[in-house]
Amino acid sequence: MTIDKRIEKIERQLVRIRWVSCGLIICIVLSLVVWFISKNLSGEKEIRATQFIIEDANGKTRGALGVDEKGPSLGLFDENGKCRILLRSYEEGSMLGLSDKNQNPGVILANLKGEPGLELYDENGKEIWSAP
Repeated sequence: MTIDKRIEKIERQLVRIRWVSCGLIICIVLSLVVWFISKNLSGEKEIRATQFIIEDANGKTRGALGVDEKGPSLGLFDENGKCRILLRSYEEGSMLGLSDKNQNPGVILANLKGEPGLELYDENGKEIWSAP
């Protein structure tokens, strides 16, 4: 066997070894991914916390879901961090509030102690209409 043929044979063997090595690496990585996913998905199917914060790409709070001494609430915030929409549940009822960019109330819809109510406010936060 000539040197050229030996070199060709070794090169073919190296190509096969590379393919087998790549296949083994892919199998190991896939096995680890499957193991990690199955480990995290099995068992508990719920997350428990007293507050969840939703942030935008810049790290600013844009939403919050939480529970405090008054009850559960959901707040949605504008790009300046001002709460613009607030949904709240109290022991005596529920409330939905919509605010402007200065956090002045605009609309409040509530059902407290079994009494529904609606309040409308002007741009200065002064009540202009309510029912009942």
